[in-house]
Amino acid sequence: MISFVRVISTEIDSLTRLITKFYRFGKSDVQTAVDASPYGVDGNPIKDMTAVYMQTGTKGKTVLVGYLNKNRLAAPGELRLFATDASGAEQTFIWLKGDGTMNLAGDADNIVRYSPLNEELSDFKTAIQQQLVLIASGIAAGGGSYSPGTLMLDLTDAKVVEVKTTGP
Repeated sequence: MISFVRVISTEIDSLTRLITKFYRFGKSDVQTAVDASPYGVDGNPIKDMTAVYMQTGTKGKTVLVGYLNKNRLAAPGELRLFATDASGAEQTFIWLKGDGTMNLAGDADNIVRYSPLNEELSDFKTAIQQQLVLIASGIAAGGGSYSPGTLMLDLTDAKVVEVKTTGP
């Protein structure tokens, strides 16, 4: 038998399984079942989600096999992972788009590749340093004095090591 049920609450048991409490046939019929989900996906539904409830081939064993998503946005072929607060308001997402792009919590800005950015900025710093030497020579030729300082550039603190991407 497959039916739709309303989630009351969840908890992680001593075997680290997600156990969901729900109303099966009304408020007087409170049941629990183990939550089944795709490998590698660790999600925990919020209160009042509608779950798909199934009995297994083993007598007395039941399982929740999924939830009815209220806010589908992904187009055919796309995958979207999202997190909500306890009231169901979306907080963040990862969206693998059908055009080969990935949106990470939005699409208003770009993520940069650290290594090429660091190399380009280092080259730019070197070019400016060389120009400062030429400027100092020009000032000296005109009878003035200017001693260029050494430019510093350190992007170490800007590097996000927790997010990786392909090379250039």
